[in-house]
Amino acid sequence: VQFGYDIYDGAAIARVQAAKDNEKLSSNTASQYRSDLTYMMLLQFLNVKRIKKSMNAIDANIDRDNEILLVAKKHLSVGAGIAIDVNRAEGLLERDKYKKLDAKTAYLKACQDLLSTIGKPVPPCDLTTLELNLSPTTRTEDLSTTAMPQRPYNHAAKSTILLDVSFK
Repeated sequence: VQFGYDIYDGAAIARVQAAKDNEKLSSNTASQYRSDLTYMMLLQFLNVKRIKKSMNAIDANIDRDNEILLVAKKHLSVGAGIAIDVNRAEGLLERDKYKKLDAKTAYLKACQDLLSTIGKPVPPCDLTTLELNLSPTTRTEDLSTTAMPQRPYNHAAKSTILLDVSFK
């Protein structure tokens, strides 16, 4: 009885090298995906904050428009103003109310986009209930920590890395 074992098996060495290369590629892909996701979340997070600030400015404009309308009506009632001033003030008020509705819609869309990116369930669009509780101290790292485990591409990249490592 005799049996042999090749000390040098070129095909086996090539398979091992291919598995190592595949692991590096998968690891780089996962790292690039993590960077892309963080960048996307940061943009969406900043967009939510920007729209929220815009809504606050619009609220201030609506308050100002109400005061202008009140003054215009008082002037008209005492004979010191004209009806066109009241109409202009009403027009300004309606324009800013429309801007607020438009900003609220943009805010809801931005919130839904951010929730989707983070991997949280996105509730049905309702103008009265959807609010993101983002404090001024919310960090993108916290959002990334929440988002990464939820993303399907992250699961696929991790599975590929595990498969590559198991073939070593």
